[in-house]
Amino acid sequence: MKHLSRRWAIAPLYAALFAASTQVSAANNAIELNVAQPPLSTPAILVKDGRILITRGGTYRLTGQSDNGQIWVNTGDEKVTLQLDNIQLSNAYGSALYIEEAGDVDVELMPNSNNRFEDHNHSAEKEGEAKQNAPIYSKADLKITGAPQATLTIVGRYKDGIVSKDDLDIRRANISIETVDDGLYGQDSVDIRDSKILIKAGDDGIKADNEEREDKGFVHIEGSDIQIFAKDDGIKGVRKVDIYSGNIRVEESYEGIESRNITIHGGNIFVKSEDDALNISDGSGANEPSFGERVKGFFKGGERGEHPEGEMGERPPRGERPEGQPGERPPHGGGKAKVDGIMTILGGRTHIQSSGDGFDSNGDAMMSGGELFIEGPTSGRDGYIDVDGFFKLTGGRLFAMGSAGMAQAPSDDSTQPVIQINLESTYAKGATVTITHVESNQVFEQVMPMDFQSFTVSEPEFTLGQTYQVQINGEDITTVTLETVITRFGNAGRGGPRGERGEKKGWW
Repeated sequence: MKHLSRRWAIAPLYAALFAASTQVSAANNAIELNVAQPPLSTPAILVKDGRILITRGGTYRLTGQSDNGQIWVNTGDEKVTLQLDNIQLSNAYGSALYIEEAGDVDVELMPNSNNRFEDHNHSAEKEGEAKQNAPIYSKADLKITGAPQATLTIVGRYKDGIVSKDDLDIRRANISIETVDDGLYGQDSVDIRDSKILIKAGDDGIKADNEEREDKGFVHIEGSDIQIFAKDDGIKGVRKVDIYSGNIRVEESYEGIESRNITIHGGNIFVKSEDDALNISDGSGANEPSFGERVKGFFKGGERGEHPEGEMGERPPRGERPEGQPGERPPHGGGKAKVDGIMTILGGRTHIQSSGDGFDSNGDAMMSGGELFIEGPTSGRDGYIDVDGFFKLTGGRLFAMGSAGMAQAPSDDSTQPVIQINLESTYAKGATVTITHVESNQVFEQVMPMDFQSFTVSEPEFTLGQTYQVQINGEDITTVTLETVITRFGNAGRGGPRGERGEKKGWW
């Protein structure tokens, strides 16, 4: 792309302010701003130091390209609408689109447009200027709305991808983000609906971290297809994360979804993590290794770089857990107070693959519907379920597998029966687990996707007082009568925190 010249046609610019549209151009390589507004007593658009400055509220159409240009918005409390119509903009020394001050900002992707914003890995802010650490950076509420056949591509070689220091809303947009630090960051909130988003992030994928206000610090996802590759948290809302519907896949993360409160209302959710997959936490990180310098050189020449020494596969210590008999695990975090938060599964289908704790709440947990399938850790120091408070199960389908030493079941105040099986030896991936009502049909069958020594299962068909036979590869393991809501076989594990049906195949 050609450089955006600093020799602007200033006189034609001011004259055109009284017409229906304004064009700001450099030779044959133009960035045009079409302004739908009445004549102004002062200019709405200025050109200064190679920047296009928008100083008055209104609707502006942005189109054209430059490999070293910037749109700077400062309209006081006046609302601005920016219509992106095939704009390709890169800035070497800051944000490509920087919103310093405005009432609200609506960014609209125009139909059939491909739009791209980039910064560079040497985008250190100029001396005396405001922080600009993302290709799109806003100090005001920012809303991005898509359109048919419209795309937005973000390349953040310096730090983040899209930043709002207030609320960040995304509606019906198709967005691709690759960045060395956070992908989507809304300090107050991130609210995504009916959108398609791909994120490759060197730190967190989606984050909202305002802890000062009770009504902020949340992530809301509804009706969206989201795919995340993150080196730290996939999704983090310091106060709450709500997933209502859509397809959310955290394909790579250190911790998958983290918040003080997580509620899965519906949708199809997949989370793969090196440490905890779903994690209720106070956000202090007191029990977790510092992210620190774990990730360097992530972004090299537009590609994701190699892991540094101490990479994910060599997971740093998570705090020593002393050796001892199974079930003698110290309180999570070495005596740290229980978090006033809760993990809630109301519906949807959630699939976890974790190398650390799978379903991990430093507070409480509840499940009343949906499906929760946990491929947990093989390490004896981690558990597929790890809940410090109660884990009340009243409905839905639960199946969890992994190591036996720290295996935990739901709590005794549950109302839907649970069977936990702890085995003396490890069975290999590919083994088939079946549970059959002794007087009826098979209730459960699953081909195990990993090596395991323990599993916990709860089905709506389980009935108190009834007897069930458990088999692995056709071999009888045990026959259990559900005399209490939690029935255990075998000596390992932590324990819990204080009709006819046709053949059923595996879940995944």
